[in-house]
Formats: sequence, structure tokens, C-alpha cells
Amino acid sequence: MKSLIRFFRWQKLNRKLSFFVFPIVFIPFVILVSVLFSNMKNVIIEERLGETQRELVQIQIRLEKTAELCAMTTQFFLNSQKLRNFLLRASINDSFTSEELVTFYREDVVANFEKIVNANPYLYQVRIYFENVDLPEFFPILYHAPRMERLSWAKDGWHSGNWQYDYSDTIFPREVMTEVGNVMSLITEILDHNKEPIGVLEVAVAMNELFPNLFQIQDTSVHGFFTGSNGFVSAQEDTFWQTHGESVLSIIEENPAIKGGHINATVGGRTVIISSIAISQFDGRYIIVTFRDELTARLASRGIVFMTVAGLSLVVLAFIVDLLVKAMLKRFYRVVDTIHSVRSGNLNVEVPYVGDDEIGLLGNQVNQMLERIQILIDENVQSGLRAKNLEIRALHSQINAHFIYNVLETIKMMAEVDSRFEISDAITSLGKLLRYSMRFASENVPLKDELEHLDNYIVLMNLRYDYRISLCKNIPRHLLGQRMPKLTLQPIVENAVIHSIEEIAEDTVIDITVLEHDSNFAIKITDQGKGMLSTQVDAINRRLAEEIGEDSEGGIGLKNVHDRIRNAFGDDYGISIDSQIGVYTSVTIRLPYGEGS
Repeated sequence: MKSLIRFFRWQKLNRKLSFFVFPIVFIPFVILVSVLFSNMKNVIIEERLGETQRELVQIQIRLEKTAELCAMTTQFFLNSQKLRNFLLRASINDSFTSEELVTFYREDVVANFEKIVNANPYLYQVRIYFENVDLPEFFPILYHAPRMERLSWAKDGWHSGNWQYDYSDTIFPREVMTEVGNVMSLITEILDHNKEPIGVLEVAVAMNELFPNLFQIQDTSVHGFFTGSNGFVSAQEDTFWQTHGESVLSIIEENPAIKGGHINATVGGRTVIISSIAISQFDGRYIIVTFRDELTARLASRGIVFMTVAGLSLVVLAFIVDLLVKAMLKRFYRVVDTIHSVRSGNLNVEVPYVGDDEIGLLGNQVNQMLERIQILIDENVQSGLRAKNLEIRALHSQINAHFIYNVLETIKMMAEVDSRFEISDAITSLGKLLRYSMRFASENVPLKDELEHLDNYIVLMNLRYDYRISLCKNIPRHLLGQRMPKLTLQPIVENAVIHSIEEIAEDTVIDITVLEHDSNFAIKITDQGKGMLSTQVDAINRRLAEEIGEDSEGGIGLKNVHDRIRNAFGDDYGISIDSQIGVYTSVTIRLPYGEGS
């Protein structure tokens, strides 16, 4: 551990910043992705449960209508007196004339029944079986009883008024008619007045239409229809119900609440969600078993791929951050190198041009400081100045990390001796500005510190320009302790000075107002500069919202401040811009309440 601390201590500032930045980005990213995928998994499960419940309700409604339709159709056929007369005469082997048979088929019964069946798309077939094989069959309604024996339910035994499930229509040989599977029907025995059987009525529907998913193999769920008389009905290739059907029924019986909803359970070592609904008309129950792991397996595989790509991206990002930090601090290192030269006693050096931003201002101040020191040394006339020169010489041999602040304090004292209080105040502001800018403390600072830093900045700006810039503050005192990212206000004010006020070159006021809301507060910075076109405002706001980097020659731009606020407090906070050409430009910073409220 000590060796690691020692290693870190001797690293350059850019490496230290990179070491700090990477965990700050990586750890929240991992947490965010974990929470995101967990929420997505829950959403997938909730959506599937919703779809399952809707499907069960639709199946129940569809089966209720089908049961009612089949019952009405059965009753309609049973109430046909002409049909009963025909079946009664057929049962006693009464003879029919050709004219009677033609009339019965075309005009009286069969043709009308056929029209009724064809007009109802929910019915598969309606058939009547009678024993007299000497009479002709009237397709597709009347059939000889031996044909009924070709059907599985007739072979296995049946009871009048009961439903027969999941059989194949084999009434004709395969070479005559293609076999149709998954048929269910209501079977009713037709009786004469003496309660003697004279025929059998079969009202059939296609189960594929009633249960669209029952006979399909799916990866994430299995469907089953359980009836006490027929057991489980499902896809032929599905072996789940054969193996675990009894376990599923036991779970349903042990949890009465599931009969109208769903429950989490373990079946066959697999975590499942069992959804069920009772179908009273068929004395059965429709069950859907959803496999949780299979349901979220695709999301999990995508998550692994995403995390791998994201991890590699973060590694690349770490190198990029290191390069960017190094590039950003390159100019700072030039200033430091010059200070090191001064510390070694060489006063004939100067900081090269490193831009017009804060680092450039620091370089200029150092150059001015060195120039002033040279003047003070050369002017070594008065005794007071000789004391100052001795102090400067002491500084030459003992320059340390506080070199700049000490020299600025010296210059301030000299300015006060010469009654140059304007210079003294400016140096005081500069010292505070430098101390605040170079203080590596917590990233979030109180609002009052930001405002004090802004006052010092404005003092220095008023030295630079021929016109005067004033700050008008309207801030509730109880909000001065609210914390925010460091260097939030100064880049915005600097942006206003350079891009909005500098061109008009007149005395102006920058208004800073804090607006309080229920869950957050807003700092509104408004200048009276040249303003912007609506297209320019829209373009800037889009860059902020779409996370597209903006070019900024002033160091920390609006996008940087916006991103730091969002990273610190979330996507609900950040910067927005409003402007009117020739009137004003307003930047609103939205922040949450926190410490100091």
C-alpha cells in the first residue's frame, strides 16, 4: 500500500487527474448499467405478464362465446321437427320416396342446415349420425353411424352432453379427404319421444382458432389446456406437461390466488411464472408457464456483449482522457517551468504566450511580476525599497509552491505604500482568483465561494477594459451555502463578456438572480449585450441536450459546465440558454437543493 501511495505521489498532475477521472466515470457507469439492465429485466417480465393476462382473458371470452354458440347450434338442430321425423323414420327402417329425399335435402332441412353452418365461421362442422345405412348420406350434415366409429372419441367411449377434445377428423379415408387435427366438439345423443336414441349430433370447432398458441412450440413459455376428462392438451412435441403437469396442478391447487392471476414457482429445477384461468363451460383450466431465465436470456447475452464493449471503450477513454489532460496542462507546465527557473535564481526568463484564458492570464501576471521585481531591484534607492529587495532576494532562493501568492502580496504592499489602491485591490482579487482556481479541494463548493470568485474576476476584467462591468445580485441569504461544481459561474460570465459585452464596449450590468422552486433552484445570469439569433440559441441548446462537444476558445465552455452539473446531480439539471438579438442573453443553471439549505 505504501509503495502504491509513493508511486502515485511521484506521478505528474495529468496522470493523477486521469487516475481520479477514470474511477469517477467507471464506477457510476457500472452501477448505472447494472441498474438499467435490472430494470429492463423487470420491464420484460412485467410486459410478458401483462400480455399473458390479456391472452387468458381473451381465451376465456372466446371459449364462453364458443360454448354458447355450440349450445345454441345444438338446440337449433334438436328443435328441428323435420330432422326428428327423418331420424325417427330412419330408425324404424321406414322407406322414403326419391321425391321425399330430394325435398328433404334441397328444400327442407339439409340445405338450410348447411347454409347455417357455412354462415358461421366459428363452426368447423355440424354432423348428424344415424343407423340406417340403406338411406343415402346427405353431406355435409347427415352421415351413417359407422363413419362415426372412425373417430377416436367414438372408439374411446363418450357421454351425451360432454365435450370431446383434441381429436383428428378421420371420418373419411386420407385418399378422400386430408386429415384435420386438433378438433373439439360437443356430442349430443338425439332421442325420440320414448327416450330411445335415433341419432348422434356432433357440433365441432377447430381448437387452433380457439387456442392460437396452444399447439405452437415456443422458447420462453408452454401452453396447456387441462380438462378432468381428457387431461392435458398441448402441442404434440411438447413433453413438459407429461413430465411436470401434475406438479403445476399441485401448485395451482395450493395457491388459490393463482386461479385468476399468476405466481412465481420452481418446476423441474427451473424458475417459472405460472398463469392460469378457469374455463367453467368446459370444466377445464388454461395454463401458461413462462420460463423466467429463457425470457431474459437474450437480454443477459446482450448485456455481456454491451459490458464488454463498454469496458473496452472505457479503457480507450482512459487513454484519451490522459492525452487530453496532458494537452490541457501542457500550457500550465510551461508556466511551472518558468517558475522553476525563477526559483533557481534566473530572473531573465519569461512565460511564453499560452493563450488568453486563465492560464494565459496567470502567465502574463507572472511576466509582469518578474518585470516588476526587476524594476524594484534596479530602483534600489530608498531604504524601504532596499528592504523589499532583500525580501525579493530571499524569495529568489526560497521559491516554493506559494511563490506566486507571496510575490503578489509583496506587490500589493508596494502599491499601498505608493497609494495605488486600485492596483492593490486588483492584486488582492488576482490572488484570491489564483488561490481559488488552483485549490484542489472538493469539486462542489458553496454558492458564496463562487460569487466571491466572480467578484474577483470582474475586478480584473474592469482593469482590462475601458468600460465598467457591474454585477447585480438578487440571491436569498439562505441559499448561499448551497453546493455546486467548482468554477460554474465564472466561465458563463466570461462567455458573456467575450461574446456579448465586448463588442458593444459600454458600461453594463450583469444580473445574477436565484429563483426558488419546490425541488430545485435556478441561477439566472443575464447580460445586456448584443444577444443572439433564435437559430444560434437553438443550436447551442441542441448541442447541450445531444451531448455534442462545443468549440470553446475560453477553456471551460458551456458544454463542460453543463456536463459537470449533469454528472454531479443527474440529467434533470444543467444549463439552458435564452436570448433576444440586440437585447440580452440569459443563461439559467438549474441545481438541486442539498447541503446548506
